[in-house]
Amino acid sequence: DDDDDDADDDADDLPPGFCCAGLTNLISDLSHFRNDAERRDLISIGAAAGFAAAFGAPVGGVLFSMEEASTFFARNLLFKTLTATAAATFCLAVYRGDLSEYGIISLSSYTAVESNIFLNRATEVPLYILTGAVGGLLGAAFNVTWRFITKRRKMYFEHEHFSTRRIKIYKLCEVALLSILTSAIMFTLPLLTTWSCKAPKATSLFQEDGSDDDSDLNFDHRLDCTASEVNELGVIFFGSRESAIKSILANPEAYDPKTLLTIALVFFPLMTLTFGVSLPSGIFMPTVLVGSALGGCAGIEFDKWLSHDVSPSTFALLGAAALLAGIQRNVVSLCVILVEGTGQTKILMPVIVTVVAARYVGDFSVQV
Repeated sequence: DDDDDDADDDADDLPPGFCCAGLTNLISDLSHFRNDAERRDLISIGAAAGFAAAFGAPVGGVLFSMEEASTFFARNLLFKTLTATAAATFCLAVYRGDLSEYGIISLSSYTAVESNIFLNRATEVPLYILTGAVGGLLGAAFNVTWRFITKRRKMYFEHEHFSTRRIKIYKLCEVALLSILTSAIMFTLPLLTTWSCKAPKATSLFQEDGSDDDSDLNFDHRLDCTASEVNELGVIFFGSRESAIKSILANPEAYDPKTLLTIALVFFPLMTLTFGVSLPSGIFMPTVLVGSALGGCAGIEFDKWLSHDVSPSTFALLGAAALLAGIQRNVVSLCVILVEGTGQTKILMPVIVTVVAARYVGDFSVQV
């Protein structure tokens, strides 16, 4: 009893802020962001998790962080990053309700050809190199043009000595003009192209509203086409980019080659102008869409003029890989991401050849 009384007396003698100070010290000791090194690790983990969730590739996200997002990558950070990428993809799969769909940009619609690529398709290697070279040139053109536009925009605002309020107004006006330009192009172009009208069963983009009657097509499906037709450009322009990428990778032959070429010619300059303005806009999905459209168009023409054994779906995937490598210049992580996202190991060697060619051509073009 005397000991309890002494303990109570000692507690009464403590200063009033002792408990708060002890709690503050405890929280400070538990903090994991006390220095720049730990903050850099968090940035590396965040970049890897975001990239893994985008493409559904946990291992590829780790390699992307090591190759592009990190200047120093410690060994103990590898397990933390892999845990984060796995958690990111798993949470996305749970949110979607399907554990087989754990990427925002799904590449699972692509299916490799059944024949052995190593033995039976060695003659296509020059076509892989050509695809990579074109992707490298386009990537270099994008980087040079975007750097020039960004530099001129910055110099304009600094040279005129505008106030902060006026700069914000001009940036909002720039966003408004680009929005008007984009809307005008995407609405009028499908109306001017008569060849983009197709029968609804002939295109893989057509999605019914629960009825088999072709007269129930929405306006954004058919635009100025007849009631029994759909407008391929209209469905892609006004529909989901993810659905367009899936359908092109799965079966680019369902489209008219002019449709695929038009998609690339429209989205590539708009992507170059839009990336960097004062609005949230990504670059991965437009790049994959443009690359797959160009690759699918090239694959259809290769199959028509060179060899009937060419798979347009393969070249649609290689076109996306070539443009991604030409713009971002990441090689190792991109190969793993494409193989991991498609689940097709047969495509590994064509992807490596294409990505390496795109990287070399892109680097050489920028140096020249």
